[in-house]
Amino acid sequence: ADTFASIAAAVLGPHCLACHGSFARIPGLTLDFTSYRGTAGAPGVFALRRRIFQRAVVAQTMPPGSARRRGNELPVDLRDRLARWLLAGAPEL
Repeated sequence: ADTFASIAAAVLGPHCLACHGSFARIPGLTLDFTSYRGTAGAPGVFALRRRIFQRAVVAQTMPPGSARRRGNELPVDLRDRLARWLLAGAPEL
């Protein structure tokens, strides 16, 4: 079964951080994709699990597959793996 570390290595690092960097900054909100629990003032992946599921699994709008970012699309097997991890409660260990 996947853990935060294995999902970070397979999905978050190569696909999310490619555009967002260590922190994603949205007006009024900073998100930390490198941390499970988050850092001061920035929620981590566990707090964002529902949003990640909605954007990456349901809507499939993240990561974007635009011409500008071609090659960053999330392969089906990784999207399925991410979905299983999130549906299992996004276990840390």
